[in-house]
Amino acid sequence: MDALKALADQTSHTVSTTATTVSKISFSWNYAAIGACLAVIAAALVYYVTVYSRTRPLGGDNFVGTGPDEYNLKPSGKASGYNPKANMRREGFYGGAAEGTGQPFCSQQSTEASQLYAIFDGRSLGPADTVNHDDFREFTQLLGKLCCLKKDLMSPSGIVSDTKLLDYETASDLEPVQETAARCLAQTIPQRDLDLAFDKWNKRGSELLLHLCTGAHLNETEVHNAEQLWNKLWKDVYDVANTQCIGRPGSIIAGKEQPRDPKPYSPLALMDDSPYKGFSTGLF
Repeated sequence: MDALKALADQTSHTVSTTATTVSKISFSWNYAAIGACLAVIAAALVYYVTVYSRTRPLGGDNFVGTGPDEYNLKPSGKASGYNPKANMRREGFYGGAAEGTGQPFCSQQSTEASQLYAIFDGRSLGPADTVNHDDFREFTQLLGKLCCLKKDLMSPSGIVSDTKLLDYETASDLEPVQETAARCLAQTIPQRDLDLAFDKWNKRGSELLLHLCTGAHLNETEVHNAEQLWNKLWKDVYDVANTQCIGRPGSIIAGKEQPRDPKPYSPLALMDDSPYKGFSTGLF
């Protein structure tokens, strides 16, 4: 009897130990399953972010097309017809434009620039190979330079951002506009250089505007309104530049005259000579 009782106690203890072991194994497998699920979710998120998400700032070439071509292509390579959705474009995240955006660039900085562009954008300027279309391209580029320069000068970052990718145009620029923006932000540009740059922009812009008004067959009132818009845009950007670019009165930078500043010069050989008080006939 005692032997049977001892055997029953031993069997009960064995069963209890086995149940505890199975419970621990089951508990460990639950943790392993949860960890595997979390790893799969994390891998899926990483795959989605790196493959499907666009993490480049908005602007310029960061736009990507959703279709390979603007036409539906058959397996043979022949177009089956126009597909408007194939030419749609989507953008990455937007936390502030990293480059000049709009048409013209940075047009959100000036309603006058947008209005000037709209005057000629919907009008016929003649055949595509005429000079009017090249004038419109250069004029649009010039509007963008003024607007992007204003945006860079008023930006709290103090760096050249929106003007950095704008093209240099010999007919309208004394120097690349990004160079002008950099010297302005550092306040190392003399007043004379700033005035010369803006004077050339003003003259070239006025010339292009008259060409476009003639090509678009605008009447006298429309031409007058366009000239007023241009003058207002130019003066607005010029006032901003004078405020932000010139750190001290005149062309004195850091208390020193700059090499490009106009100033009188006398050769050393004439320094000890007395002033000439006679008269010259111009013959000698």
